[in-house]
Amino acid sequence: AGAKQADDVLKLNTRARMRTHYSSEPMWFARWCIKKTWWVQLALILVPVVAAGIIVATKSFKLAEQTTNDYLIWSNDVVQASKSLEAAREEIFEANKDDVVITERSQARSAYTVYMMFHARSGNEDAVILTPEQLARVKAIEDAFRFEFQNYSNHCWYDQSFVDCDGNVPTCALPQTLLQSPDLYGVLSVTPLNEFYVCDLEGPQSSAPVSGAALDRAIDSMLLSDGGVNPAYAFALGTGFNGSSRNTAYLRSTFLMGTPLEGYRNPSDQKRAQRKQFELWVSGVVEWAADQSTEDMEVLVFNQQYQQYIFGDLANKAFAWAIGSVIF
Repeated sequence: AGAKQADDVLKLNTRARMRTHYSSEPMWFARWCIKKTWWVQLALILVPVVAAGIIVATKSFKLAEQTTNDYLIWSNDVVQASKSLEAAREEIFEANKDDVVITERSQARSAYTVYMMFHARSGNEDAVILTPEQLARVKAIEDAFRFEFQNYSNHCWYDQSFVDCDGNVPTCALPQTLLQSPDLYGVLSVTPLNEFYVCDLEGPQSSAPVSGAALDRAIDSMLLSDGGVNPAYAFALGTGFNGSSRNTAYLRSTFLMGTPLEGYRNPSDQKRAQRKQFELWVSGVVEWAADQSTEDMEVLVFNQQYQQYIFGDLANKAFAWAIGSVIF
């Protein structure tokens, strides 16, 4: 019994010492934070602000430009070899860019390509776009963009390998559109030597509705004998188009844009200024296309450079709000 009492007394004394230790010697850091509350808050604000300032000043963070090769697997040896070759060419060009003068808009740039989508819509799911009336509307919109939209000729691709009926290089390359089919609104003429030339490119052609027979011939040319889609037209047609449906609710037209812009020696000359100039122009294109939409047809525009511009603007605003929420 005496041993048990001694053991109990030892346990009580140990617990008392532990309580005394923890109550009389609190963590110094916690007590310092309580006493220096304003300093702690100031440090929490200044650290992210200083870090953000360093990132901005050193340009350590930037969004990579989107390209048509973003889907590639960059760890693949073939992709790496191709990328290394492109990087080497770019490095050589950059080293000599001050001595290189390239014809205005003569180099097509994928990031600047304007894709215009047309979506037939109505109160049901049977809306289709391959009708004479809808195609006439598409033709009128395409012509308005090419010949009436402000500064289109200052951005379109100047394809030096293509000539018109007089042997001159047109101001702008033709858009890649379904309407160039010879049975629709094609403007290609064939010489006896089977050489293709383009005539009357300096103004809009007729956008009157084509005949039903002409439309049927055009649709036949878009299909293969097995009912599949002709690859020459596949990119312009919606996924619902096939030998059974013979129609679709969507069309896509491609307008190639070129660099360098007017006043610049080559695509790398003041690259940022050229990009900003194009972004301003293509922003107007997006707004203009939205104004062309009607109850029966929706007009949309996609452009990689514009998408990157919007994403970058959104990211910068989100970053600013995040910093502001910490400060205020």
